[in-house]
Amino acid sequence: MSLEIHKPELVQRVNAHIHSGRFHDADELLEKALDALEGKASAPVAPSDEPKNLVELFAPLRGHFTDEEVDTLFSRNRSTARPLDFT
Repeated sequence: MSLEIHKPELVQRVNAHIHSGRFHDADELLEKALDALEGKASAPVAPSDEPKNLVELFAPLRGHFTDEEVDTLFSRNRSTARPLDFT
């Protein structure tokens, strides 16, 4: 069976997640997404594992959005204009 993605923006999002290093390939990304839809997502953070700062708090979100998506969501200047990269 073959799977085709017809929306270029979706192809771009999938590729961005793979290039971020969070997923090795589209199969792994789809499996994680389907698990989340089916309620198989990872267990909630235990109180002893509470983040100590904002970087730790938002670490689980790293790789979920491209820089361009973040720029659009928060009306920031384009990512190429920012001098620092915290990855």
